[in-house]
Amino acid sequence: MAVGDLREAVLAHARLRYPETNDFRIGAVVDDFLGGTLLTVMSTDEDGDEAEDIAFVKDDTITLFADAEELAKTLRGRGHKPGLERLIRVGAVSGVLAIGMLGTICYLAVTEKSIPDVLSSGLGLVIGFYFGNQVRRH
Repeated sequence: MAVGDLREAVLAHARLRYPETNDFRIGAVVDDFLGGTLLTVMSTDEDGDEAEDIAFVKDDTITLFADAEELAKTLRGRGHKPGLERLIRVGAVSGVLAIGMLGTICYLAVTEKSIPDVLSSGLGLVIGFYFGNQVRRH
């Protein structure tokens, strides 16, 4: 949905939710927020009281929140990536490589075949990279 259309859709949604309020405006817009778009909707009622709501739009579904706490409670956990994306992280890839190389070395040792130097060196490199990333993250 284009930004202009998105703004109009959010304003229309706010007008339906608050029919007693006439003056609505869109403030800040944050694209690509947990797979959707976040907009602030400011309004002024007939008494001159101002209010601010937060709209979250994802897949053409508009949800209005009265405050940031309500937004946080609703969106909690949506930022977690699916299992496959978590596996593809650098640490996970180097861990899988290390396990694969270690398994190969164990197989070669059990079958009494020679272990190529490049495989032993590669395992040391991958394990060092894996633990180096773990230390850097913490």
